[in-house]
Amino acid sequence: MLTHWLLAAVHLLAYALGFWAVLSRGTAFRRLAAGTGEARSVRIADNLWGLSALVLLVTGVMRAFAGFEKG
Repeated sequence: MLTHWLLAAVHLLAYALGFWAVLSRGTAFRRLAAGTGEARSVRIADNLWGLSALVLLVTGVMRAFAGFEKG
């Protein structure tokens, strides 16, 4: 039962991380276009976006097919 809640919490937190990464990526691109930003911040936002996508896929597959949710 605790694993079910933990997977659901991690899954929802990954959504929040992905949303934040998309917003920060847009901000970093705007700063880069204005000449005040650096490319490193765009890469960091992209890495966070990819990490959240990976976590979403893993937890989603575990919740759907590993028997942690209703079938």
